[in-house]
Amino acid sequence: MNEALCNLCHLSLLAGDIPHICPECHSPSHDECWQENGGCGTYGCSHAPELSKQASPETLTYWGQESKICPACSQEIKAAALKCRFCGVGFQTSAPMTREDYLAIHEKSSKREESKVWGIALFIGGIVPIFSPIALIGGLWLWVFRRTELKQLPPLYYLLARLGLGVAAVWMLLAIGVFLSSIGGDG
Repeated sequence: MNEALCNLCHLSLLAGDIPHICPECHSPSHDECWQENGGCGTYGCSHAPELSKQASPETLTYWGQESKICPACSQEIKAAALKCRFCGVGFQTSAPMTREDYLAIHEKSSKREESKVWGIALFIGGIVPIFSPIALIGGLWLWVFRRTELKQLPPLYYLLARLGLGVAAVWMLLAIGVFLSSIGGDG
């Protein structure tokens, strides 16, 4: 037996609920949903609420506002915009944000990209023996001062950074071993 769903909220109509049945299309809905919608939710039904003549269906709003201020260039843009038409800055959400929120997100993104570059550089520096001292020092600096940022990297970059640091440490131990054996062999 199919479970009856509300035509408006698409949640199930519980056994104890008395559904509101549309007199024309016979679609069930919760009484609260019918009242909130102002009628039936079936497209084309004569009991469906009429669209407002003032706002076109294409006009997207955010909390009733049709425009917002771009946090990057302070120009007025459409509320649903994911990219500013003036400065070209893209947003992850259409929700309006303050300049401080935008700068915090931008700074976090910049640090993440910078950490990716450091992870790759640490890997490359770690596998090339001549650069291993620099990679080891730089890697330890990253591990001490930017550890949380490194841990938030995608797994590949985090693995590359750790692998580069490990290989650099091995190269350094080998270099120290060769140096000590050359000193011990001279004496």
